[in-house]
This record gives sequence, C-alpha cells and structure tokens, in this order.
Amino acid sequence: MRILLTNDDGIHAPGIHALHAALRECGHEVHVVAPLKENSGVSASLTLRGRLHVYDVEEDGLVGRAVDGTPADCVKLALTTLLRDAPDLVVAGLNNGGNLGTDVFYSGTVGAAVEACMFGLPAAAVSRGRPAEEPPAACAAHAARLITAFDWAGFPRGRVLNINYPRRPAAEWRGVRAAAMSLTPWSHSYDRHEEPDGQPGWELVGSMPPEDGTETDIALVRAGWVVLTPLLLDRTDRATLARLGTEEGGDAAPLS
Repeated sequence: MRILLTNDDGIHAPGIHALHAALRECGHEVHVVAPLKENSGVSASLTLRGRLHVYDVEEDGLVGRAVDGTPADCVKLALTTLLRDAPDLVVAGLNNGGNLGTDVFYSGTVGAAVEACMFGLPAAAVSRGRPAEEPPAACAAHAARLITAFDWAGFPRGRVLNINYPRRPAAEWRGVRAAAMSLTPWSHSYDRHEEPDGQPGWELVGSMPPEDGTETDIALVRAGWVVLTPLLLDRTDRATLARLGTEEGGDAAPLS
C-alpha cells in the first residue's frame, strides 16, 4: 500500500521513526509528513492565520517533510499539495500515550486521521500507553502487521480505526480485541503555580477514570489487550433528528 504517515509528537519522535521502519519492512511505500514540533491535544485544529512552512527531514533512515503546523495541517497539505498521488491509507502514530475514551476528542493523533476521513480515505490512529515499558520497536512492528492484514477495502469510509496498545511489554499482551470507547469522564483539575511576574499560572492535570467493569477501550487496555475502536466522522444523532421532524425537511417539532 501507499501510506501517508503522520503523528502529533513531531517528526523527530521515536514512535513515528519506529512505525515508519516497521511499515517499510512490511513492504509499504511510506510518505512522512508530520509536525515539526509536538502538537499533542490540538485535535483536528488547522492553522488559519499565518503561513505554513515545509522542511525536508532525513534522519535515521526516515526521509520526510516537517510542517510547522498541526497534525491536521500536515494531512490536508499533503493530500492537496505535497503528494503527487493520493495514498491508499493514512496512518497517524505511533503516539506516545494512549488515546482512549473521551481523549479522542482532544487527540492530535486522532485529529489527523479524522482529516483523512474528510477526504474519503481510510485512516488509522495508533497509540501506546505512557510511560512505556520498552522501546517502541515491538509495538510498531505489531501495528504494522495489523495494518497490513486489516481489510481496508471492507472498512466503511467516514471512520477512523483507533488502535491502542497497553502499557506493558509486548510479551504480556493478551491479544487483539474490538471495543467501544469509554464515556466515563476523566478526573481533571488545575494546579496553581506562581509565575516570576507574580501572577498565578494554571496547569491542567488529570488521571484516567476508574472503569465500571464494562468491556470498553479503557477497561480492555488496562487488562492487557490491544484494542481496536472504530470511530465515526458523522456525529449526527439520528434518533433525535427524527424526533425534531427534520429528517424529511419538515418543520422542527418540540421534544417531549
């Protein structure tokens, strides 16, 4: 396959280097267009003010292009301008840190894959738990084999395959499971810090929520499974849309 590879940790991150090498090892043609610097937590945001700049990068066997923008910028610029031919697949990762549950709404890794969906392309987001217990090579090799074997032709468009690896050595993984994303909210708060100018600064901190025992992505990753979660681009609530009376273009009816 012809693959566009990006991430949100930046083009110099070990994860994208490991996944690039593993995908090449599986025989794929891999084109790297990734952020120049880390862009975690930017979701699918785009650079709307100012210009994007592109830099050639060649290091440790990876030849690609770095963009001083967001992950979604990288995908949009690659698909519209930088690549001569469209890829068969867009892959974002290997991210340093899981993208589980409601994290998918904030993730730059998932945001890059969502941008690919908007172009009608199949896309995967690949992440592993942090702090990792071993270098990314084993995880990247497994992900590359999984991506190679996956039935992308049968994967409906307008969806992202979100792949998460547990925070444990590869020898301890229990296998691969499909699961829904958890909707249990994370525990978030802000730590106060005193800045040099005397003003307070606030730093976001949080922890993954306790699970309720259901077989969600968070629960299964904690139990040692590699988890696949298909995510929809279309967020329309069809049931409520029908109740509003707009599905056939009629007047909106009040909810009861």
